Amino acid sequence: MEELENAINKLVNSNTQIIVNPETFKKMVAQGLPISYAEPAPVEEYIPKLFETRKAKALEIIRHLPARSNFAFPSINALYDEIYECIIFGLNGAAITLCSILVEFALKQALYFHENGNSFTYNPTLFEKLENITLGPVIQRVKESSLIDDDLAKRLMSFKDDVRNPYNHYNTKKITKNVVANNVRVLNINTHKVETVTLEAKESPMIHAQAKRVVDREMVLPVFLFADMIVRHLFAKIDT
Repeated sequence: MEELENAINKLVNSNTQIIVNPETFKKMVAQGLPISYAEPAPVEEYIPKLFETRKAKALEIIRHLPARSNFAFPSINALYDEIYECIIFGLNGAAITLCSILVEFALKQALYFHENGNSFTYNPTLFEKLENITLGPVIQRVKESSLIDDDLAKRLMSFKDDVRNPYNHYNTKKITKNVVANNVRVLNINTHKVETVTLEAKESPMIHAQAKRVVDREMVLPVFLFADMIVRHLFAKIDT
């Protein structure tokens, strides 16, 4: 037991992020391994440090964000505000999910305005009808309305399948399917030996959450720029 404790402490002291399989954790407890939990820092200490760290990252990324515009649709502007705030505060997964909502909402709003005779007059029947259509058919109808061409329609369908659906349904396996973690140290609690391995996230559910953070960080800006391009393209096409 002492040998196992020493092996674990060595990993902890090396500032390594540790992930424990629930079944392994049960075995460790059953073997009598003492388990201690670190007390969270007081909020008075944690919050200032968190904001200071996020401020530096926010100042770096904000230079790459698209310029804020005021569109004729207040709900579009509200979504932009939420996405900006999420990115600035490092909530990249939430920002990507909101970007997918922005794309779908913008397509429906542009289609509604187009089919409503370029009028802001509320048409409850048309509004309700479009609200209940899923994204795939909406993309097709927007293409048929000549608001987007075939190429953009294909890109939107890929966005639906590769970004919107996995993020909206929190399909972490699909989101992290291309992530490979190298030089991962695995501790065998039976032999107390540490082995260095390569893990593919798609085959390792235990690392999905950590791998997704990496994907989120890398994807958030390209996804937001794509969503912004779609919005600007649509509202340049309709007479508002």
